[in-house]
Amino acid sequence: MTQLSPRLGAVLSFCHGFDCLIDIGSDHAYLPIEAVRQGYVAKAIAVDNKPSPLSVALKNIEQSGLKDKIETVLSDGFTSLNHSGDLVTISGIGGKLTAEILEQGDLEKVKMLVLSPNSEAFVVRDWLEKNHFMITGETFLLDRGKHYQVIAAKKGVMELDLIEKEFGPMIIREKNPAFVAYIRKIIAKLDKAAAGANDIQEKERIRERIGLLKGLVL
Repeated sequence: MTQLSPRLGAVLSFCHGFDCLIDIGSDHAYLPIEAVRQGYVAKAIAVDNKPSPLSVALKNIEQSGLKDKIETVLSDGFTSLNHSGDLVTISGIGGKLTAEILEQGDLEKVKMLVLSPNSEAFVVRDWLEKNHFMITGETFLLDRGKHYQVIAAKKGVMELDLIEKEFGPMIIREKNPAFVAYIRKIIAKLDKAAAGANDIQEKERIRERIGLLKGLVL
């Protein structure tokens, strides 16, 4: 059995009960393999824009005995993909690129998006809001020394304020230990920056940011 990273395990937790998973940027296809093996989805498509990892993905799929249920496609996002699915996952790339990939895709039949950007989660949530997707689940976690957000969304309407777009409405409400520790670390850095700031306006700007962040973890 493939040992998923904590991050991919979090992504997988939102993938239950779908027909076809399209995993964009699939790398070695660990997520599609586990999603199919555990019966979360009936079939899957592992998509990557690099031949080398896709070759490894194909070998992993063959070794898993799931070649009849998982296929590989060489494509830059959705551009060369002639398939449709009701579940799309994108993880391991920046938020801006994630939004660009979603923008080019035909999402008419998609019931759920599960997204875990490496950065710029604000951009992803902003895209979801503007394109009539609503967040149904979120996770904040620490994986191998890095902090990640996982966002699950289905079609619907939502309105987020700026801080919710940055950190996630459900993540903010849950206040799990990893998130609280992360915010407190940022506050500590900003405290030092404020102490060393000579410009009054800059110091005030930092203090406003500190106050905003403190409100998230109280």
